[in-house]
Amino acid sequence: MTKRKRIKLRQGCQILLAKDCGVGVATVRRALQWERDSDIQNLIRKRAHELGYVRRW
Repeated sequence: MTKRKRIKLRQGCQILLAKDCGVGVATVRRALQWERDSDIQNLIRKRAHELGYVRRW
C-alpha cells in the first residue's frame, strides 16, 4: 500500500465531523491519517470534502 498524505482539517472541524458521522474523534483522526481503508473511514474522508472541512493551504 502506498503512503498517502494525511488530510488536514480546518480548526474545530474534527469534532463537528465526528458528530456528523456518528463516530468518535479518534476514529476521525485515524481516517484522516489513512491508517486503514474501511467503509466508515472512506465515508469520513468523503464527508470532510463534501462539507468543506478540508484545509486547502
